[in-house]
Amino acid sequence: MLCSWLPAAGGEQPDFEVRRLSVWLAQGGIDRINARDEFPSRVPWLPVTNRPRDIGNWPTAPSPLNLLTFYGQPAGPLDVTVNLPKGSFLSSWPSGNKSANRLRWLGYNLAAAKPGQLPGAVEFPANWFTPGNAENALTLRNFAGRGERFLSYDFEANWPLPVQLLGGPDTFRLRNTGNQPLYDVVVVVPLTGDKGVRIGWLDELPVAPAAEATRTVPLSAALAPGSDELSKLSSQALADRLKNAGLKREEVDFLLNYFKLAIFDTASTRVTFRLSPEAANELASVTVEPKPAKTVCVTLVIAEEMDPQSVFDIQSLVTRLGSSKYQEREAAEKHLLGLRARALPLLNEAINSLDPEIAYRAERVLTQLQEPNEKRARKSVR
Repeated sequence: MLCSWLPAAGGEQPDFEVRRLSVWLAQGGIDRINARDEFPSRVPWLPVTNRPRDIGNWPTAPSPLNLLTFYGQPAGPLDVTVNLPKGSFLSSWPSGNKSANRLRWLGYNLAAAKPGQLPGAVEFPANWFTPGNAENALTLRNFAGRGERFLSYDFEANWPLPVQLLGGPDTFRLRNTGNQPLYDVVVVVPLTGDKGVRIGWLDELPVAPAAEATRTVPLSAALAPGSDELSKLSSQALADRLKNAGLKREEVDFLLNYFKLAIFDTASTRVTFRLSPEAANELASVTVEPKPAKTVCVTLVIAEEMDPQSVFDIQSLVTRLGSSKYQEREAAEKHLLGLRARALPLLNEAINSLDPEIAYRAERVLTQLQEPNEKRARKSVR
C-alpha cells in the first residue's frame, strides 16, 4: 500500500525503514472492505475493538490485518497518521488518537532493538507477529516509556471490489473494473466431493480499456488435498511472489501461517490479488514524519464468494420464499440467513414484492441479519 512521507525538519533524512503489511477481506457483490459484520476479530493485540470476536458459523474466519514495523537506525520523535476518507476505524494498537477519519500516533521514539520482553508491552501468542517474528525491528517508545515493536489498526470502508470473475464452471475470465492494475492475481475454484481445487495465476490484470475486455484464467487440473502439485501452485507460488514484492522471509512466513487456508483451502470460489500502491492509497494512506530512508508497502485483498453463478442462486432462493411448499420456503429462508451480507441487496428488493409471502419472509430474514450484528457490536466494545 502506498505510504506518503513528509520530510524531516531541516531537510535531514533519518536512516530508518518503514514496512507496511496489509491484508484486506472482501466478498463478491458487496461494496465494503473488511466488513465488521462479516469478518471477526482474532487479533490478540486489539483488546478493545468494534469488530465482533465471534460470527456465528465462522469459527475459522480470518481477520483483516494492518501492520507497521520499523527497521534501521534509531530516530524520533516520530508521528504516524492514517487517513481513511471513506471508512471508519474499529481499533488500533497501541491506542492512537482517533478523529472522524484519521488515526494518529504522536511523539514515538524509535530505539534500538533489545532482546527480551519490552517494558509495558503485551506478550502475544507465538503464532502472531510478535518479538519472535520482528526481533530486529526498532522499538517504538512513547512518552511514558512503553515499548512496542509494531503499530496496528483495523478498519472497514466502502469500496467497490475492482475485479469481476466471469464464466465458469470450467473456464473463467477476469475483468479489472477499477482504475489501477492488479498484481499476483490467483483464482481458486473448489471441486465437489472433496476432490481438491483448481488454481490459476495471472501476473498482472490491467485496467479494462473497454467493458468487454477480459483475461482468461489459466486454471490447473484438479489438485488433490496434500499433494505436492497443490503446494507448489498455492503456498510456494504465493511465497515467491510476496518475496518479489519486497517482503522479508519472516513476513512471508507469518502471512502464510495465518492466511494460507483463507486463500487456498476454501469451499467457495475466491480471488486474491495484490493492489498497486496507487489503488490502495485511494482508500487509505499513511504519513510518517520525519521521512524514512526506505519504505516497503504490500497490500493483499482476499475476495470470497466470487462464483459468477452465486447471484443467480440468491435470486432463486428469494423466489423460493414464495414456494407453495412449506419445506422449500423454510429451507430457502435458512439458506439466505447463512449468506449474510451477500443476500442483502436482493432481500431489500424482495420486501417490496407483490407476493406477500416473499415480502414477509424477506423482511424476517433482514431483521434476523441486522439485530445479531448490532448485539455483537455492542458486546465487542465492553
